[in-house]
Amino acid sequence: MGQIERQQMVLNILRNLRDLGGLKKLFWEELNYERENKPLSMRGWPDSARKALVDDPILFASGGEDSAFHMVYCRLASASLQRNLERPIVNQLIREHPYCLFVFSDKAQSAWHFLNIKYDEKAEKRRLFRRITVRADSGLRTAAERLQMMDLALMGKDLFGIPALEIQKRHDDAFDVESVTKAFYKELANWYFWALKHVRFPKDAPKEADGHDHIGVIRMITRLIFCWFVKEKGLIPEVLFDERRLAGLLDGFATDKDAGKDSVFYKAILQNLFFATLNTEMDKRGWARDEQNFMAHSLYRHRDFFKKPGDALALFKNIPFLNGGLFECLDKDLGENARPRYVRIDGFSRRPDSQPVVPDFLFFGPEREEDLSADYGDRKFRKVRVRGLIHTLQQYHFTIEENTPFEQEVALDPELSGKVFENLLAAYNPETGATARKQTGSFYTPREIVEYMVDEALVAFLGTALKGFDASRRPRVTGSEISAPVTHGHRERR
Repeated sequence: MGQIERQQMVLNILRNLRDLGGLKKLFWEELNYERENKPLSMRGWPDSARKALVDDPILFASGGEDSAFHMVYCRLASASLQRNLERPIVNQLIREHPYCLFVFSDKAQSAWHFLNIKYDEKAEKRRLFRRITVRADSGLRTAAERLQMMDLALMGKDLFGIPALEIQKRHDDAFDVESVTKAFYKELANWYFWALKHVRFPKDAPKEADGHDHIGVIRMITRLIFCWFVKEKGLIPEVLFDERRLAGLLDGFATDKDAGKDSVFYKAILQNLFFATLNTEMDKRGWARDEQNFMAHSLYRHRDFFKKPGDALALFKNIPFLNGGLFECLDKDLGENARPRYVRIDGFSRRPDSQPVVPDFLFFGPEREEDLSADYGDRKFRKVRVRGLIHTLQQYHFTIEENTPFEQEVALDPELSGKVFENLLAAYNPETGATARKQTGSFYTPREIVEYMVDEALVAFLGTALKGFDASRRPRVTGSEISAPVTHGHRERR
């Protein structure tokens, strides 16, 4: 079975994961782990850990006969997944199961955490919690791609015995947050260079040496990704990004490069979302009615794109007002004495000669091949696969909980919003018109490098600031569940 077929099989199981039977099917049949079915006693556990579970944990799979690698399922008694309930349970189980994948579900078995414990290479006793979340309506493609990496058949299970340490290493790789983020940045950079060839912002928008709208496209990406995180909180309705439903709402919406009107989605949905919704107080929203309103960016435009204009405002009605500069329209009226009087950068206008061109296929087009070798300055980018940006966003799991070095969701976290802007901005040199970072095609600085730089800066600062400090008087830090050392069954190290 090829990688694509394996991922699809895993994806289908995750979509219908409702009980322990589905979990067993995933690991026993698709990922080739040994069948187990052993309840684990909670005798001697503290009440906080015992009461957090509906019943005894189940050791449901292992790495093979006599393997020390185990998989343990725990059904939480709570109606939702809660990290603070999971940690004390892990603290109890890991003493006897040091090589282990922990799987938690809520009481209804409608949401799941696959939890991997990795040890910090710099501080061996410090645990790093890495989670993959599985819910029927969110980011299953990311989960399927990562979990299929743990298939024991890929490690030659049928030919040789696999040491627990090697299985653990494979799990550590599958739960690597940085590789997911890096893959996303790669796709985003490819889309960025592809979009530059088709996007045109109004004449007053700043152009770079190659005549393209680099800043405008980067700003558009940043705004959209911020909206995606707001959507993950349930504050922006899914319908605004649902291709099938948009086709029923919008006149001329077409994802084929050569069909229909261009820019319908960007003008009717995104511009109205950015400027007349997120940047406008909820009680001040409404349609622009006449030319007297033509520079009033708090009013909705592009009424003619909606099949039922009277119902269109209901799409945006309950979206909150965000009091920030990201969604401020940059079009300006400079006053009667200014020449020119009006500056159009975003082009939130009913005048065709003042509007941007951002074709629908850039957001919803199917995967295609593009030559980006000139953009990267490297012939290996002659055949790059690109697709509509909304399709790309839908393939990744986004979490609204910001990661820390110790607790990380295998997903894209809110820190991404700011980093997208600074990393893509670094991709281009406005003075020479030359692509920066040509040699690597890299547009992402890994989190561990950033953390290392911050750590070194703090060490240098504190080394100077705390000269003469008596270390023997410092307070002792105890009881951290995240970084607590393993007291029994500690993993062997190479």
